[in-house]
Amino acid sequence: MKKNRMTVCLMVLVMILGSTGLINAFADDSAALTVTKSVIGSQQNASEIFQIVVTINTTTTAISLANGGSMVFENLPYGSSYSIVENANDGYTTAYLNESGTLIG
Repeated sequence: MKKNRMTVCLMVLVMILGSTGLINAFADDSAALTVTKSVIGSQQNASEIFQIVVTINTTTTAISLANGGSMVFENLPYGSSYSIVENANDGYTTAYLNESGTLIG
């Protein structure tokens, strides 16, 4: 029996956090990286958990997300590089949006 194929979109939202203020005020020159998991398809298993590896600079973190789940990495310095890789899941095809890059201010 042929399995239905579903497309898995792993969305990465890069949000730059910054504040401006009076002269001599502290400026928060940090960024946040949000990893969001989206599953598209009619045959999806709503309780399925996906294993994702996030590397920021030289630090690698394994996270687990279900459809609609997200994880935020905060207080990252500008210039940080990141990459996101999802482990393969049977029956799914992974598509990425912004799977790697550099956080800039």
